[in-house]
Amino acid sequence: MPFSILETYKALRSSLNFLVSTSENKIVAVTSASPNEGKSVTVANLATAISETDKTVLLIDADMRKPVQHKNFQVSNKLGLSNVITDASLLDEALHQNVTGTLDLLTAGTIPPNPSELLASKQMAELLDKLKEKYDIILIDCAPVNVVSDVAGMANSIAGVVMVVHYGTTTYAEAEDAVKQLELANCNVLGFVLNEVVHKHSAGYYSNYKYKYKYKYDYQYRTEPSETESTETAAAEAEADAKHIEGEKQA
Repeated sequence: MPFSILETYKALRSSLNFLVSTSENKIVAVTSASPNEGKSVTVANLATAISETDKTVLLIDADMRKPVQHKNFQVSNKLGLSNVITDASLLDEALHQNVTGTLDLLTAGTIPPNPSELLASKQMAELLDKLKEKYDIILIDCAPVNVVSDVAGMANSIAGVVMVVHYGTTTYAEAEDAVKQLELANCNVLGFVLNEVVHKHSAGYYSNYKYKYKYKYDYQYRTEPSETESTETAAAEAEADAKHIEGEKQA
């Protein structure tokens, strides 16, 4: 990863440390307005950057519909958050310790039929209460706000939310809708991360990771899109990009 981007993550680390320094709760959710805006890459990079300061850090993959952190860090997802919520005794077995530096990882685990309900459950709140006693800071990778209400269910357990927006992709309307939903859920919006450039050939910090799958609004859990679907998706995205560019010109 280029030096300038490494420094940007260090600056983000410093800003986040300042924002939560006066809070007893050091649990921060990282989300986005819509899919494919880079929030999972951002939270993985940020967690890694914080671990380099020798703080104990836990990254939780709570995006149970499309988990990716086990792929980012190349660990097993056989046991994870969903399994621990339903059986707290599995926590020690599910935790991946020191995946890099002082960073521990709790992957998403078995994909459940009811992610929002699990995240809003009493068991999830109790789990976070237990974990925050062990770590200096906990980062939670959450599903996009405009797609599902997962973050809202954890509002009482977190210090706040950092929202990732993608320059040239995230619209003002999408960002505004997401902020309104967070405010309605009494979630403290700590700030925004502007994600602009994908470094396809950079090494380290998972900067070359890109989403492979799309969220489905009917919540069908599929692992591989068909060839026809891939073609249709590409065509739809190309059409959307063209409309976006035309709109920019008219503006």
